[in-house]
Amino acid sequence: MKFQLSGVLFSVLGVVVIALSFLLPFCPKLDDMEMTCHLSQFAEKILGIVILGLGIASFVFPQKIVRGFIALEVFVASVLVALFPTAILGTCPHVHMHCHAIAAPVLLLVGVLFALISIGVAVVLLRRARNESRHV
Repeated sequence: MKFQLSGVLFSVLGVVVIALSFLLPFCPKLDDMEMTCHLSQFAEKILGIVILGLGIASFVFPQKIVRGFIALEVFVASVLVALFPTAILGTCPHVHMHCHAIAAPVLLLVGVLFALISIGVAVVLLRRARNESRHV
């Protein structure tokens, strides 16, 4: 089995998102009331698990074309990492809250960075797959 850099990279990205969902300051769930930042934190955990799963899938499917499409799926998940705390679900509206001032900007930055990385990987893998299919 060849070393799969994309699989390692996406697995690490997934672990980073999962770790950030635990380490960044989000408001705790209060009795029966769920804060929007708590829902964003839960969504980030799920997205991290999805990205980790896609990284593991990159090991299972060694074909460049498949790994290229997996990279596109990681791109979509990374965009959602950026959008959930900032635009889709949001965080607490008060600017002095840690979830608003720290967690949302960090996840926006991480999501955009991971999206750029994954789209770069997708372009490289899909170009290589196209070039290999032409030479066959």
